[in-house]
Amino acid sequence: MDIFNSVFRLNSAWRGAAIELRDGSFMRARKLTFDRNQAFYSAGAIYLSTFSSMDVLESSFTLNKAPLNSAIEVL
Repeated sequence: MDIFNSVFRLNSAWRGAAIELRDGSFMRARKLTFDRNQAFYSAGAIYLSTFSSMDVLESSFTLNKAPLNSAIEVL
C-alpha cells in the first residue's frame, strides 16, 4: 500500500486507531499526519502485525493515545 499527503485525525479502534497492517503487509508512506487518534488497547496510530513492514518518511505524530504504545506497535 502506498499513501502520500494524507491526514488521519480523530480515529478510534481497539488497536491501530488509524492504520492496521495485517500479516505480510507492506506500507510506504510520505508526508502523513496522525493527529488525536485513540486506541483503547494499543497502537494509537499504526499497528503492524507479524511479518508486516513499513517505510514512513516526513510524517508527524501528535497527541495520539493508547494505554500501550501511543503511536506505533510492531510485533
